[in-house]
Amino acid sequence: MKKLILALLAVAVAAPLAAQDKTPYSESAVAYAVAESDSAKVKKLLATPVADMTAEQKNHLNHFFIIAAETCQPRATVIHHETSSGTFGSYIPKCNKAQNAKILEWLLSLDQVSNSFVIDVQKNEKNGIYTFDAVTPISRLKTNNPAALRALLPKLDPCTIALTQMQAVQPNDTNYHVYADVWRTNGCSLSKIKRMGQKEDHKIGNDNAWSVGIKPLEKAWTEPESWSDSHKDWMTLVYETGKSRAYLIQTYGNPTFYEAPFDYREIFTYRRVLSQRENDNTYYKVADYIYTLDRGVVTHVQYKVLKDGIHFYALALKTIDLDEFKKKGY
Repeated sequence: MKKLILALLAVAVAAPLAAQDKTPYSESAVAYAVAESDSAKVKKLLATPVADMTAEQKNHLNHFFIIAAETCQPRATVIHHETSSGTFGSYIPKCNKAQNAKILEWLLSLDQVSNSFVIDVQKNEKNGIYTFDAVTPISRLKTNNPAALRALLPKLDPCTIALTQMQAVQPNDTNYHVYADVWRTNGCSLSKIKRMGQKEDHKIGNDNAWSVGIKPLEKAWTEPESWSDSHKDWMTLVYETGKSRAYLIQTYGNPTFYEAPFDYREIFTYRRVLSQRENDNTYYKVADYIYTLDRGVVTHVQYKVLKDGIHFYALALKTIDLDEFKKKGY
């Protein structure tokens, strides 16, 4: 009886101690440990089995993988993740490539967390063309910690690898055609890869500080010009990356302009006149939707407004002649 009482007392004392040892989950704390290259702390904070994680916590794993991929970016003085799916905040990264590799490997051992992308929109100020890219954590690692990437390559999501590479290669590159073929063979689609937000990569103020990370789409998708139209909004353009040649023709018909600058590379340009209503007035714009296809797969999507704010009366009185836009040329 005495032994039984002692055993019960031991259990009673151990239980609260175990509860005290368990660290409460905090996505901000994990993100900080990842950015600090503290692999031991990351493992301690993410000790909960994936099967016991909430859906939100599983989604956080993708964010942690992206943060790990950003940590060793040479010019990054701040990593800033502002999202609608968690509280991550800003961190000053400390790059230790060996520890960073361990963190990446640990995150991959928990779940397939390499299958994500952030949207990047760049405007060429010289010609006014907007380019839409799906930036993956793999593309970050190619620059920031290539040794870790090489070691992890067999464990990474094949569709995300193909997406990364087919946006980067050119027709004169070795194995140029491989990645589009992998994308097609595996039935890949951008809708199957997790969208995490919009890429942040910019200088802070007038000093040499640089911020990388993610900002939420609800803040990112403003309208720099007159973007709303009856055909599609610009946010969806990135989702046509990875579509097939047959999809474009079936959806939009034959292109207005067609180019084949290299073997296996084609450029489809659809020139459209789009209308919108504002305060009982109808306005028109002429815009180009430009698709680069490699091996029959869309690898780049671009957009350019040729003429905006054309009033209905300008067309009716023929002060604006839409025939002038029939010829290609920027």
